[in-house]
Amino acid sequence: MHQFLRSLDSLSHFLHLQYEKLQWGDLGGWITGLATMALAGATYWGFKKQADDIDQQRKDLRDQQEQINEQRRLTQRQTEWIEAQLAAHRRAQARQVGASLELAPLALPDRQQREVQYIRVLNKSERPVFAVDCRALDGPHALGVPEYCGHVSRPLSGAQQPSFGVEGKIPFDVLLPDKSIDFIFDRQPTTFAKARFVVRFQDDEGVEWERDIQQRLTEVTEGSAEWSV
Repeated sequence: MHQFLRSLDSLSHFLHLQYEKLQWGDLGGWITGLATMALAGATYWGFKKQADDIDQQRKDLRDQQEQINEQRRLTQRQTEWIEAQLAAHRRAQARQVGASLELAPLALPDRQQREVQYIRVLNKSERPVFAVDCRALDGPHALGVPEYCGHVSRPLSGAQQPSFGVEGKIPFDVLLPDKSIDFIFDRQPTTFAKARFVVRFQDDEGVEWERDIQQRLTEVTEGSAEWSV
């Protein structure tokens, strides 16, 4: 009986040791587990920091790109403003050169008096314009060219008839400030019923312009001229 009790006690002690090993493991296992957990934690936080750094870099890049885009937009607006100012300055004199269609009974050189059409070009700018010319156009085709350029004088009294004086060749070389020149089309007015009258001139910077009697102003560039010389 005594031997049996000693055997039970030994078995109980053995099971207790196995239970302790099963719950907690031995010291080496515990140290290994802690080390593994520490390594896993360090790896996780390392990856998380890298991910956070990458996200921050991406945000910084987006912010930089937005700043670059905003700077480009600002530069574009400034460029457009400068170009608009330059264009306005470039057109400033040309805008002050006007053209109008007139009709008057005139006795031209060696002709009987009759109704004729003429285009009056008036330089309202403070500087001269040059090489002033005119055409009656039907699309790109010239219906007529002026036969004379000079000045039509309209008397104050209705009892007197307008007169005309030839002033120079066509194109008219120099039109001074606050002066006008008249281009005479010596044909019946019905000839130009569908015509579009266009004046061409150069400003004092040498830029060539065209203006029609509806006051549309266009800079003459390659391929844009209403008629060829």
